[in-house]
Amino acid sequence: MAHNDLPDEFIIASDGYGTLQRIDVNNNYNYVSIPFLYWLNAYHVDYDRTDGVIYWVNGNNQIYSGSIFGENGTVLYFNAISQMYGIAVDSISRLLFYTDFGNDIIAAISLKDFLQKTVISSGLINPRAIVTDPISGTIYWVDSGRPAKIEKSNYDGTNRQEVVNTGLTTPYGLDVDINGGVLYWCESDTFKIEKANVDGSNRFLLYQEQVSTSGCSIALYQSYLYFTIWRIRNSIMRIGTDGSGLISVAPSALVYPMGIHVNLNLSIGSNGCSNGSGGCSHFCFPLPGGSNVCACPDVMTLQSDGKTCENDNIPNNFILIIDSSNRSISRMDIDNYKYISIPIQIGSSPYAIDYDPDAAEMIWSDVDHSQINSGSIYGNNQTKWRDVVINGIAVDVTSRLLFYTDSVRNIIAVISLDTDLHRTIISDDLNTPHAIVTDPTNGTIYWSSRNKIEKSNYDGTSRQELINTGFNDHVDLAVDIICKIISFYHRFKRPFT
Repeated sequence: MAHNDLPDEFIIASDGYGTLQRIDVNNNYNYVSIPFLYWLNAYHVDYDRTDGVIYWVNGNNQIYSGSIFGENGTVLYFNAISQMYGIAVDSISRLLFYTDFGNDIIAAISLKDFLQKTVISSGLINPRAIVTDPISGTIYWVDSGRPAKIEKSNYDGTNRQEVVNTGLTTPYGLDVDINGGVLYWCESDTFKIEKANVDGSNRFLLYQEQVSTSGCSIALYQSYLYFTIWRIRNSIMRIGTDGSGLISVAPSALVYPMGIHVNLNLSIGSNGCSNGSGGCSHFCFPLPGGSNVCACPDVMTLQSDGKTCENDNIPNNFILIIDSSNRSISRMDIDNYKYISIPIQIGSSPYAIDYDPDAAEMIWSDVDHSQINSGSIYGNNQTKWRDVVINGIAVDVTSRLLFYTDSVRNIIAVISLDTDLHRTIISDDLNTPHAIVTDPTNGTIYWSSRNKIEKSNYDGTSRQELINTGFNDHVDLAVDIICKIISFYHRFKRPFT
């Protein structure tokens, strides 16, 4: 199905049971299920009309993306210590904003290279829904902390102002009428819908219902508001922007409707970032009057030209972490325990990882796509390095070698990091080899297989069994070269040294 087969205007709604629906607002609210894998409990959804991509936040601290036609979802961003909630796409500036009430921040992600910029990191208690005005470069958000409030700022976090700061309890949903200059929001405790001008004036109660719910979402369409009352009503509700004409729509589409977004058949328009990203190397934030300001990802610094970003110094001590279930890569700085998500731009199933400090590159395997990928520690410049089935990988920076295990062909092989020359070094008597580590000082590799741990020289000679009892599944390995200790971990047993 092509983009021109889509209806001009439709609702995208998510369900607490893990489904996503496209609902045609001009055709009796007919709905089409949009199948995705690897997602649950989408709190909020948004849509990029330019690329035909849906973005959503789920209950596993992830931001996902996927085609409007329902191809497999891909993890765009993951942070194990976050609690992401609201999401808002600016199709013009190629930006995605999200709120994180776990870390109390608001951040932007570039839809060009998926790097992140934290725009607000103070004065937030419980940030929830967020919306954008792409023409003026303004974000609006609700904070359901104590005291609850609605705020706005420029995209870069400057010119921050409180819009509504009285009479709020738990604001969760938010939308903005950019042309009319009106904000609409819903509250979950003693459910109600209100509106006010974007400066906070002319506040008006549109609807109230004596129910308490865990959340709500709201979306503007022409002179109507569509809203959901989470886990209370199993349909999407519609009410006029003047508070009249409450009805239920699409009653069969969803079991527990949660997030909601309306795609309008309107011209996207232009702003100060429309033409070549305003000359910015990374983030372009539009300003009123067609101007812009450039900004950098969290791991980069803006240079004196005000447009170019350069990488910050790499921390001396860090851990690279792969979460296979969440299909993500993260970096934890050991000195301050700062946790940074590294976006995956190619592949979708990272499995094993190592680091080449000379090139400042990560090298990781992707088991679903049977390939080795490499990319900057900052998350950019990612490329497919080689097509090969890989389980474990280990880099020897001194010798410029990468060793890997292949449990499908039952081999251990080595690749030159500089010339790409490839050689199998062990191919006999291997039973699904798994983890592998190197001792560069002595030119030794250690590896685990289903029932043993072994070692050999780099060329496969002097092979020796170290352990061949006590487990019948895969174990992970680590080697301490200085103390001459090898440690291993078995998922059904405690770590051994």
